[in-house]
Amino acid sequence: MKPKKRLLVIVLVAALVGLYLVVNVTGMLRRFRIPTTSGKPAMNVGDHIWVSSLVKPKRYDHIVFYYFDPMMEKKTHWVHRLCGMPGDTVEIKNGDLYVNNANTSGLFDICVPYTASPKEGMKANDILKLPDDDFFIYSDGTKAGLTLNNSQVEQIKKLKIVIDRLIVPKEEKSEYISKVYGQPWNVDHFGPLVIPADRYFVLGDNRHHAQDSRYIGLVPISDFYGTVISK
Repeated sequence: MKPKKRLLVIVLVAALVGLYLVVNVTGMLRRFRIPTTSGKPAMNVGDHIWVSSLVKPKRYDHIVFYYFDPMMEKKTHWVHRLCGMPGDTVEIKNGDLYVNNANTSGLFDICVPYTASPKEGMKANDILKLPDDDFFIYSDGTKAGLTLNNSQVEQIKKLKIVIDRLIVPKEEKSEYISKVYGQPWNVDHFGPLVIPADRYFVLGDNRHHAQDSRYIGLVPISDFYGTVISK
């Protein structure tokens, strides 16, 4: 290779490496891999997402934020759906999310738990081929538990398979949620809560299997890393 051509290649490679480092260090554009099921069905384990710190988040966007993980004893990147902006009033009633008194059901797909008789549950699982985490038979053998998204629920209902949505009773207080908010709330009955000016309220779409603002508290806006712009 001629010296001039070699120099051009070196400069080009250096520029690309420099650009890559700048983009990743500044958060302008970064790729993450989804490690948990908390964002199902929109985000599944192993999915890759592109995140940008330059995109200002809107309500119901997925965002990445810093969270100090006590298990790992360091700050890590978490991703959840931004469901409460500063000044918003959020409330969960009978498992449905209300933002500023508007029911968000149907705005985006979520996963929630259902129960069925063992026979009906097996029929549903034979059709849907659910992962092990999303289907089980209760230890006493009286019921089946299923975690389903909206489209799966419609599919099952069309086949006249009987399922019932599992909602934690209002009087059943969550020790973990009460510890954070000092209120007798639980996963399906939460709030109302007005979001402060410097905080975000985030939820996992897999509602009964997500460590989100119900459990870890509100996310400081200063811990915002970036907005998910594509998968």
